[in-house]
Amino acid sequence: ALMNLQFAISYLQGRESARAIEHCKRGLLLLPEDELYATGYLLNIQALALASRGSSDRASELARDALHRKHVLGDTHDIAFALGTLGLFAAAQQRQERAAWLFGATELLWERAGRMHSSNAAFTEMRRMAERAAREAIGAARYDLLYKRGLAADLEQVVARAIADGDQLDEPPAAMGGAGRAALDRRG
Repeated sequence: ALMNLQFAISYLQGRESARAIEHCKRGLLLLPEDELYATGYLLNIQALALASRGSSDRASELARDALHRKHVLGDTHDIAFALGTLGLFAAAQQRQERAAWLFGATELLWERAGRMHSSNAAFTEMRRMAERAAREAIGAARYDLLYKRGLAADLEQVVARAIADGDQLDEPPAAMGGAGRAALDRRG
């Protein structure tokens, strides 16, 4: 499964998303259903590959599943990676307020992890573009406010809202769409 993960990452970086997706699927088939570490990583890479092909809804679903697995593990680096991935998808889906607090929530996690997403130039550039688009869409003051809320929020709250697919960080579960409530019910 780890070899498939390495191949998937290489293909994704080489912009061969179909091959990346195939290797993610192969890797996932080799793992037990309750495995968390490699499964979470494969799901996140598959999500990025699917998003590059225009399947943002399915990509978001996979990234939320990856976030759940990484949160159960307490894997700070990959929680930050999954939240950042969801931020990219939110910006692409014109959900700029969600993108702002998701990006804010990643900052302390990257600090704790000891390295930043900047180790991957493509991911860093995608985030920079998504942040700029979000800032332009909702205005700098609103973006900064939501970013700071994400930065200051409790990780449990951030993860719950991200998994539930809520647009507002302080949105109660009952106000979220059906998919959001179902995700909270399913994952606690």
